[in-house]
Amino acid sequence: MAKKETAIGTNTREILEDIPAALAARFLDKVIQAVEGEDTVQRFNNGATDPEARLSLEQFQSLGPELLSEIEAQSQRVTEMGETKGAQSLKTVIIEAASNEECRQFEDQLDDICRSCWAFIELPLAFQNAESFHHARKDRDRGNIHSAFGLDQDESVPATAEKVNVVALTAKLDRVLGLGKAPTLSAINLPETDKYPASVMLIVRHGADLSSVYEHREDGSRHPHYFRPQDEIVLIYTPRNRLIEVVASSFGQRHDVSNAFAEIVLGRNISEKPLSEKVYDLRRFATSFKLEVPDIEGVDVQSAVVTECELLLGSYGRRASLKVTRDDDIDEMLKRYLSGAHRFRGPSGVHRVAISVEYHREGDKRARSLNITVRGTNGSNVLSHKDRATRELGASLLEAWGITRKLRPLGAEETGDMLRPLMRLFDLGETVVTGLRLAELELSVDTLLDARLIYQKKRQSLTLIDDDHDDVVEADASTVTRQPDYSARDYTEFTVVEGWLRETLAKSLAGNLSAKKFQKISDDLVRVGDIVSVNGTVPIYLARGLWEPNVIFSLEEQLRTRESAGDGIVLCAGPEAPRFLANNVAIPVGDVWNGNADPPGLSPDHLLDRFNSERRLIAQTTMARVVRSGNHSGSFVMPEKDTLPLSTRIQLDFFEKLADAYNAGTPEVHTGVLIEGTMARTPREIFTGKMRERVFGTYVQKGSKNGMWRLSD
Repeated sequence: MAKKETAIGTNTREILEDIPAALAARFLDKVIQAVEGEDTVQRFNNGATDPEARLSLEQFQSLGPELLSEIEAQSQRVTEMGETKGAQSLKTVIIEAASNEECRQFEDQLDDICRSCWAFIELPLAFQNAESFHHARKDRDRGNIHSAFGLDQDESVPATAEKVNVVALTAKLDRVLGLGKAPTLSAINLPETDKYPASVMLIVRHGADLSSVYEHREDGSRHPHYFRPQDEIVLIYTPRNRLIEVVASSFGQRHDVSNAFAEIVLGRNISEKPLSEKVYDLRRFATSFKLEVPDIEGVDVQSAVVTECELLLGSYGRRASLKVTRDDDIDEMLKRYLSGAHRFRGPSGVHRVAISVEYHREGDKRARSLNITVRGTNGSNVLSHKDRATRELGASLLEAWGITRKLRPLGAEETGDMLRPLMRLFDLGETVVTGLRLAELELSVDTLLDARLIYQKKRQSLTLIDDDHDDVVEADASTVTRQPDYSARDYTEFTVVEGWLRETLAKSLAGNLSAKKFQKISDDLVRVGDIVSVNGTVPIYLARGLWEPNVIFSLEEQLRTRESAGDGIVLCAGPEAPRFLANNVAIPVGDVWNGNADPPGLSPDHLLDRFNSERRLIAQTTMARVVRSGNHSGSFVMPEKDTLPLSTRIQLDFFEKLADAYNAGTPEVHTGVLIEGTMARTPREIFTGKMRERVFGTYVQKGSKNGMWRLSD
């Protein structure tokens, strides 16, 4: 029988083929020791010194698939930082972070991939910093994790890594981010390159939400290990461009970190003039490049025309550019000379435009010109102009044309005023919604866009329309008005930024709690904080989707794994809640939210009263009963049994009939009575999946005669 070939990944093979045996052996032994422990015997370091020598594939035959998978993952990091752009990022960071001797050894390596491998082994922190820098540059066009904050000031404020007050900035970030444990900061100077001016980079590393894994023991038991995965925030400040760029998964974190940096490092008075993010939206050019001449106070704008455009041909790697004179119609030129690329012109296709503006200042007859360039969602030359009046004119023009949008998190009062519709949006659990759907929820599209709670999808649904030649063609639904009473925006699709929406709601709910502990447990459950009771603390959670039996079952499992935190309160985003989830009290947010308070929020006393009254109801239950919390939600309660959440009127009626019969001393009920008014043929069809197994395994059993059912004792 042929021997099974060892599965070696492509990046591992690149390490073996391109890196000398001695260096590759050190890399492999380092990876294996990280997995199996520092005391692991070196397997590959055989003392080879010939730069032409390479490790052989036969040496991998004894390695298991899990170890090979980890070697491949680390090899991918090395090969990525050994490629052109990765190598540039690595060299930039090494020059700033390493000693002269380390820089010499780095340069002495054979080529870029060898330098990457050497840095991975010898300078792991510098290698990690270089990765962060490399990925931050790559993520500049990803608006959902990248934010750019312009500094509208006359003079650029210089800053270097040496001038960053790490102690003061660490303390500030610890307060504003609410991390609980101070983050670790790394400041690095980034020299000027052909593409980017000189900058300073700040990397903020901190522990993410508490997580845990179970370790299998030899006796069959399991032991939990609690840890916090590492998360990081990367900030790049470019003085010449008066620009702060931040890469992080949370918009709130990007906003807080940029303001903290501006206050501590740049000396900006944030209380009077907080930073606001500006993004650029080129979707208005999806159908036409024509620009109207706006009215700007103190300026007489003569004309404004688009003279350059760049279209993405399906990806960032493929682009088509067109440059014309002011006298040309760029729309006509695009159709004539780039007709093939014209079909990519939809809302996500226009990536860059250059606008030529001619104007006069009030009281000055001299003609002036201004060139404005906008690239993607975060790039513009407006703030690069030295003259403040020119910068203000450029910013005013972009705002008048609807190209600029100022972003900022919702304030506490704004969130409070919008809490109910925002909760309905969160409870839907939909990742994509239309403008029409948001209007039905009484939410403003512009407000949500400005708060980064939604963003417009790049790829919209297609519809069929008649073009100018009466031919049926495909068109982007977001650019077509299909009915007189609706706008194109009603049919535009928006992506909900679930993480930021979840965090915004949780922080709003936690405003008046004694302890704020934001922690995402799952997509449907988040820890909000604690309130204090006479018996200790009561954890507060926020849950959604409690109209789905599968979600309820999943939430109960998640809550039972957190029993060490004690019985708590589950605030439900929807209008109804099942009263009890596991050992926790479930309450709709709308029942305990005080929108008339100043500021609006939860009342800890009200929450505690509700919690205690519901717990007393359980303790004083002496017979089977159904406790409703609405027309479609409630819980079945019975002595010596766990509470059972119910999510439909049919389920509530089913258990009420069984409970009434049980309490009357004639516990058996006929099938026809139980399924009356339903489409079910048997009682089992009233429930589905795991809920059915739970109901008929613990709470309901067959009676003494065929067709009879009763509650289990």
